[in-house]
Amino acid sequence: MARSVPDDVGGMAECGAWLRVDDQIRPTMYHAATVTASELARLRTLGRVIRSGKVVQIEPGLMTLEGGRVNSPASALYIDCSASAIAHNRLDRTPVFSPGRIDPQFIGFPAICLSVAMIGIIEARVEDDDERQRMTRAMPAIDTIEDWIDRFVVNAENQQAWMANEAVRTWLSSCRLDAVAAMMRSVPDDDGEACRWRDRMRELAPMAATNMRRLSGRLTG
Repeated sequence: MARSVPDDVGGMAECGAWLRVDDQIRPTMYHAATVTASELARLRTLGRVIRSGKVVQIEPGLMTLEGGRVNSPASALYIDCSASAIAHNRLDRTPVFSPGRIDPQFIGFPAICLSVAMIGIIEARVEDDDERQRMTRAMPAIDTIEDWIDRFVVNAENQQAWMANEAVRTWLSSCRLDAVAAMMRSVPDDDGEACRWRDRMRELAPMAATNMRRLSGRLTG
């Protein structure tokens, strides 16, 4: 990473929000991948992990990495899981709406389908250009933990703008593409404990966004 991450971020792993293949290794790349606990457990059974930097070259019986060479079976199959299909987007903050043009961007990271649908709803139901801009701050693809923190902040600000508009808010109230909102709606009214947790999440959300803004300022300041 370009900068060291404050110790505050370590709590994300401890509380289970982020999962690591090796709890003793701090990752230097983060692409918002998803994994279940059972999948992670299987992944941790790998008997040999080589940490010698990025792969430079692969040839029969030999793999060359930045930190050295590793012998391998001549018939070994190599699978590259590090590539990013949208790497070109990482630094792209082109506005979604500009005169006579719409540039699709993440406006709810990492929800690609929700972002595209939301852009369509905003284009159809919001007339004011300034309001459109407030609702569609771009949040490009991420590469590091610092990137994730920035996108969290922008995501919170976009959502606040969505909820302030009645037409957009009404559409969101029944949108199945917003996983968190759908989860909150699914809580049974007669489940007292689940309702308390749901209400607690709603109560803490603004404070979490405020703390993320502070953390983001520390990383970029």
